[in-house]
Amino acid sequence: MLAATQFSFGIAASSIANAAERQRQWSLARDNQIVALLDCEDCGDDVGAVLLCQDREPALLSLLWAAVDSEEPLTGPLRLEAGGQVFERFAETAYAGQIGQIPQIPLGPDDPLLPALKAANDLTITFAGIKITMSLRGFTASFDEFDRVCPWRRDLASTTEDGSHVDGQGAADVLDSAPRWMLTEYSDAVTGAAIASLSFGIPQTDAIAFTATCAARQPGARIDVLALVDPGDRPEADAIDLVVGTADFELRIAGEVSTGLTTYPGVRAAITPQHPLWSTLQVAETVTLSADDGPGLDLPALRSSVQIERFLRACSGF
Repeated sequence: MLAATQFSFGIAASSIANAAERQRQWSLARDNQIVALLDCEDCGDDVGAVLLCQDREPALLSLLWAAVDSEEPLTGPLRLEAGGQVFERFAETAYAGQIGQIPQIPLGPDDPLLPALKAANDLTITFAGIKITMSLRGFTASFDEFDRVCPWRRDLASTTEDGSHVDGQGAADVLDSAPRWMLTEYSDAVTGAAIASLSFGIPQTDAIAFTATCAARQPGARIDVLALVDPGDRPEADAIDLVVGTADFELRIAGEVSTGLTTYPGVRAAITPQHPLWSTLQVAETVTLSADDGPGLDLPALRSSVQIERFLRACSGF
């Protein structure tokens, strides 16, 4: 994620003292290709929060006032309370010089947090032992303008997964054959319990590379993940690591072999909504999955943030 100090909004500098003389309110800032929503107007170094437009991706919310005084990156639960509604998210931090580690989360245009912010008077944020409250004065009007000028809403009926536009006859066929992230919710045929499912593959086919399921709307629910990678000549339920690799690091998840007796063949594991796999899928351009040192399967994490956030909320009971 981007550090807040990398932003250059072109706002006229003013002292913190001058900012304090006015009643603080949210405002829209634009500079060349940058569109951002700030919790202040001409506030100099006293920015409390920034919602940064990322073109056709989810926006990035950086909470500077909740920064942690540390040089080491942090990940963990972030609690946001607005108008009596509580939202639990998983945040990563970006380091910003004298400010410290700033918690950041992606927000899609249809995130349920946004209408809560528009209806509330203030926002209370809790992260890594830090709790702060900021005013939402002016948020609604400024956000509506942000929503209008930020191209983060995409017409999925006329674009492919890689963002290219599809015109004319055959557009639906192209979309149906394009692999994508898919989120569904259904009832268990035996118990009737609600199940949330996240997968990457081609809709309405068995061409699936990754699946994750959980009992929906049950806080603390376990998430069962399955990567359709080659585990080699190993027996059912044999212990094996699911290796998740990016250009920068490697993540190993303890799992077991699935030979296809009860589900797809590959490697399955049980993890929590807070597991670093989810943030890896959201921020990496490409993730490679493999069983131990077996052949890798490239999984483009393109535009995964909104679907993963919704899936994790369903699994966390929110």
